[in-house]
Amino acid sequence: MDFEQKSQFKETEIGNLPNDWNLITLKEACSKIGSGITPRGGANVYISDGTALIRSQNVLNNSFSFDGLVYVKEDMAKEMENVTVEKRDVLLNITGDSRIV
Repeated sequence: MDFEQKSQFKETEIGNLPNDWNLITLKEACSKIGSGITPRGGANVYISDGTALIRSQNVLNNSFSFDGLVYVKEDMAKEMENVTVEKRDVLLNITGDSRIV
C-alpha cells in the first residue's frame, strides 16, 4: 500500500476513518456484551484460594494487574458463571462518574 492510499480518509458519524476501515457497532463485532457482577457480602466472601474474581482495579490501560486479585468459593463462582472471562476476551473498565466533560 503506498502513502497516497494510506492517507485516504472518509467522513463517518464518529469522524474521519481510513477508507479501508468499516464502521460497525460493538454488537456486530462481539459475541457477548455484558456487565460484571459483585458478589453479595463484599470482602467477607473473599478467600485465599479458589476461583479468581477480577475487579475493576485489576483492569488497567492496556494491561492487567494481578495486584489485589481476590478469590471466591466455587459455589459462588458458579452463581456468577455468566460473567466468566475466557481467553481472548476484551475487558472494558467503566466505573465511576460517566459524565462527558
